[in-house]
Amino acid sequence: MRILNASHRFRVSEESRQDSAGDWDIELLVHIAVNLMNAPNIAGNGETPVGKVEMPTLPERRVRVGFILTAIHAGGLESFTLDLARRLPKENFEALVFNLTSEQTSEDRFAQSGIRVFSFRAFNRPRLGALSRNFWAMVRLARVLHEERVDIVHTCDFFPAVMGRVASLLAGVPVRLHTLHSDYDWFPCWAHLVNRALARCTDAITAVSDAVMASSLRLDGIHPDKYRMIHNGVDADVFAPDPSARNRMREWLGIPRDARVILSVGAYSRRKGHRITMDAAIPLLREDPRLHLVILGQQLHRDDDTQHLLDMARTAGVFSQVHMPGPREEIATYLAGCDVYCMSSYVEGLSLAALEAQMCGCLCVFSDLPSFREIVRDSDDGLLFPVGDAPALRTCLEHLLHLDPIVASAKRELVRTRAVERFSLENMVARYVEIYRQALAQS
Repeated sequence: MRILNASHRFRVSEESRQDSAGDWDIELLVHIAVNLMNAPNIAGNGETPVGKVEMPTLPERRVRVGFILTAIHAGGLESFTLDLARRLPKENFEALVFNLTSEQTSEDRFAQSGIRVFSFRAFNRPRLGALSRNFWAMVRLARVLHEERVDIVHTCDFFPAVMGRVASLLAGVPVRLHTLHSDYDWFPCWAHLVNRALARCTDAITAVSDAVMASSLRLDGIHPDKYRMIHNGVDADVFAPDPSARNRMREWLGIPRDARVILSVGAYSRRKGHRITMDAAIPLLREDPRLHLVILGQQLHRDDDTQHLLDMARTAGVFSQVHMPGPREEIATYLAGCDVYCMSSYVEGLSLAALEAQMCGCLCVFSDLPSFREIVRDSDDGLLFPVGDAPALRTCLEHLLHLDPIVASAKRELVRTRAVERFSLENMVARYVEIYRQALAQS
């Protein structure tokens, strides 16, 4: 395999792509630092920005897009990847998924869509012992990218962004795209420096909201021409009002059919603010035995808040009214069957769960974050409360729980209509296909 001069955008010739991968050795890894230092600042050094390139004709061979993930769980990043991967035009694109840590609870969802998954044994922990393991996982990832002739590497989140983009340089992948899904202001300074360095060899950086893009511009210091804003999209056929969902969800939870449900969806992490939701809900649960709080989410290796939340419910005497069943594939049924949907996050990009709730016509309450302001334009879209303010959240929940049924029904219909217009999956996929085409034209 040959790594070419940086002016050739690190591409490997077609002959070398077809060569045996057996000549990989440690010498190749020396090129990483050189390539990063000499990489052209694409769309930020006076060249024509990606967004102004004419749409090219795609090659006869299908373009292979490699999505790099830390793990395959039932989370927002994985749902975003799955929705985009299986909706790419099959006549022009083939999606592959690279699972860095081999952790997988939802790999079947990809397999059922005919998407091949390659797993590695990297270790997403900031420990010295992980360096060697991750180094060789990155080398193996580069080998597979090369052997599979991947044309575009698309990364999400910090760990895949580093591993995937560096490996793609080694493999000679022509195009790199990175998507920002959150406001990463809790990252240490060195992480923002890494982001800035990797941006030099990245063709485009997409952000899921204006707030996320503004945060990255402020923290990472990357040229503005590098960015594109693409709102997340939701499948309006899957996430839709369903009159039968109410009874099905209550049967799954083992609660009466006339029970009222406050629902929240998000990993059991302190950043998701579930403690605020619990603080706000406890007095309401005490007042109304028919009211239940359901929190769907993934347990985490770090920053897991599951036990603390359960202890709060037990201490308050409402343990039987609080349900934390973990992640669920039937999230659309839970959303369509709840009475009020709530998110108390301290940090969000543009939550897929929030958009899915709106698509299902939920009455929604969100913490007053910049990203949530983009989806709540007035009280018909939902209510906002000050971040971390449990009494204010309690007031919002009480208001929505006691709405006149006719008013509530009208609000549900309107929020669904607006969500379909603004956050359709088809629009999101079309925007990414356009960026893929434009980036390939420049490569």
